[in-house]
Amino acid sequence: MTDAPEKANAVKSRGLWADALRRLFKNWMAVFGLIVVILVSSTSILADWIIPFDPSYQQRWVGAKPPGHEQLSVTNEVRVTVGSETDPRNLSTFLEGFGPDETHEISLVAHPPRELEEIWIKIYKSRKYPDRAPKVREIFFPTRRETLDELAITDPLHTLRVTDPLPKAIGDEEPEPFELPGGATFRVKKKIDASLLPLVDPERTAIEWFGTSAKLILQWERPARSENDVVRIFLRGRRIEKILMNGEPVEGFSAPGRDIEEATLDGEPMVHTHLFGTDDVGRDVLSRVLKGGQISLAVGLIATLVSVTIGVAVGATSGFLSDSQVSSASMLAGAAATMAACGIAGVAIGGSTPGAIAAIVVLVLFVPTSFVCRGERGLLGPSIGRLLASPLTTVDGLLMRFVDIIYTLPYMFVVILLMVVFGRNLFVLFAALGAVQWLTMARIVRGQTLSLKRKEFVDAAEVSGASNFSIIFNHIVPNVLGVVAVYTTLTIPAVILQESFLAFIGLTVQVDGEAVESWGALINYGLNQLEDGGGRSWLLLIPAAFMSVTLFGLNFLGDGLRDALDPRMRGKS
Repeated sequence: MTDAPEKANAVKSRGLWADALRRLFKNWMAVFGLIVVILVSSTSILADWIIPFDPSYQQRWVGAKPPGHEQLSVTNEVRVTVGSETDPRNLSTFLEGFGPDETHEISLVAHPPRELEEIWIKIYKSRKYPDRAPKVREIFFPTRRETLDELAITDPLHTLRVTDPLPKAIGDEEPEPFELPGGATFRVKKKIDASLLPLVDPERTAIEWFGTSAKLILQWERPARSENDVVRIFLRGRRIEKILMNGEPVEGFSAPGRDIEEATLDGEPMVHTHLFGTDDVGRDVLSRVLKGGQISLAVGLIATLVSVTIGVAVGATSGFLSDSQVSSASMLAGAAATMAACGIAGVAIGGSTPGAIAAIVVLVLFVPTSFVCRGERGLLGPSIGRLLASPLTTVDGLLMRFVDIIYTLPYMFVVILLMVVFGRNLFVLFAALGAVQWLTMARIVRGQTLSLKRKEFVDAAEVSGASNFSIIFNHIVPNVLGVVAVYTTLTIPAVILQESFLAFIGLTVQVDGEAVESWGALINYGLNQLEDGGGRSWLLLIPAAFMSVTLFGLNFLGDGLRDALDPRMRGKS
């Protein structure tokens, strides 16, 4: 008979947060969101230690490869010398795990060095029909003193490149080399293939026409010999003990990474797997996505903390001092203090930056709260003093009208303006996004404060002589943290989306003058790389999937917290 009342008392005695936590863990969608948030946050925080590759390291000869691509673990330029300590950046990342006394053998099969050979192709176009494609007059190898009737380009990797036949003037821009495609053919007395027409465009290549004639000087990279080189490198730790090339000892070896055909370590293949593939310049997509998550989550979290801090302070002040009168003198004094702060901020932030822009930033971040100069005495006489001391509005009316004015501004335009004027560094982005996100929080906290200011514990604090500041931040704010926590989890994904939008339109974040790519920038990059038929789709889908799952997780967690902290649900399953 006594078990039921005891259980009921146990439920009633359970604290608000304990009861909310119990309900939160019964919401499987919220639990899923919590797990996602923990996983993504932990991998982003530890990104510098767990990413498999340097996200900025390029291997252009690798190019864009799909997820799961296996690549030889060699650097862009392999350089080793007998008797020296080998840096992993000069051979392979496999060396990072070598102990000081371990002995290893690395075997490489490399293509022989390439030699550059020039080819002269003399072309001409019709005087009568100058718009028609030009014809080939002669194909000549100057080093061989040999003339050909036909030149076929079969291998697009070992391409011919157009070079400038004349020295450039100092200051002239070098034209981009035109890579000739595989399958193109030059034939004497025949028109140039359509795929090679950019060759005859002076804006695309270094060709110069003299009347109706011109000469193309091409460079052809060809192997010096047909056999591949077999290189054996013997190491103790990272120190090179001996190098054998084709069985003969040598003092050193160097070769481009693209020329390495095989690589083994103690007989095992030296390969690494790009789990999410590579982009068009050979960068690892997984490493870039994890690093991008670090930027996106940092922006979302810190900008949200800025907005929450301002919104809670303004909302709690507005709600608790809703009946307090504000005189004209107080408003003038507050305006004077605010403009002084604007001037200081303008000098500190931008030096010669227009004061109006600095004033907007400070007005948004620091609402006028300096209500001083009270009393009817004034330097301008009793009449003016009474006028200035007369009530003009309430604190609540003043702050909420200020919020209403800021609400009318196109906030994204304000953010873009601030980033353009003050630069695209992280701190400006934090301030810009936080400065436009606190408005809703201020209204929410004000509504909660209006319902709490008549409670008995507030009356007791006032009777005990506590100041308004103490009551607001020691009694009111702690009792609205539940609502604040819910809104915070819903604000972070909104800020991440806004930052992604900014990155998508080109306003990427910069750190120490270098652009860092967040998820939004990676999505924009993937969209630009998308080919007809869905080629290279992983460059778009993978960062988009990471961001989507994170946003879903944060929204599920926010909805779960909202339900868990609802007072009407207390004690219910």
